Amino acid sequence: MGISFDVIFMQIFFRWGLIAHKLRHCLFVGTFLLTGFLSFGFLWIQEQTTKDPQFVFSPEDARWRYERAVLSEHWPLDEQHFWPGKSYDYYGYIDVIAAGKPDPEFGRPNLLLSQYINEVERINQYIIHNLTVPIDHNGKEYEIGFLDLCMSYDWKCYLNDHVIMLMPKTKWHNLQGQLADFAKDIIEQEVSHMR
Repeated sequence: MGISFDVIFMQIFFRWGLIAHKLRHCLFVGTFLLTGFLSFGFLWIQEQTTKDPQFVFSPEDARWRYERAVLSEHWPLDEQHFWPGKSYDYYGYIDVIAAGKPDPEFGRPNLLLSQYINEVERINQYIIHNLTVPIDHNGKEYEIGFLDLCMSYDWKCYLNDHVIMLMPKTKWHNLQGQLADFAKDIIEQEVSHMR
């Protein structure tokens, strides 16, 4: 029977111990020199620790950077003309993502079903009308909410009305004309395929 892994590991570790003992002064000083050399990486710490994944995980010459510059040029930053999906220069926004709890047997539930979409709308309404954030400005404390901070077009906030279009037909009472027909098509074609 051959030598066991433990014996080989102990022999290698023992030999490394002998080498480390013979070169102890060089290794002691070398660790400080290596630490000093590697600490120069802190000069770039701000650039490397950005939380924005588009800058962390893509090269500086990525094609999307050029495309973004073109889009920003043609749809410039204007806080009262926000177009969802076309305004590319806004930072500091928050997305709320809803996901159903996974069932061990069936996986995640379909959020377009009535019981779940109603809960999504309830959460949406709570955020719009009840959720506030304390802000300290010039020594005064303020409570600001969604309507104070929302992206808007002509001073009107987007209130996630698309959630209503995904609800059952009985909830559409305030949708009319082409928008109601469009919502009806979505519900009848998309939701029926998911059941």
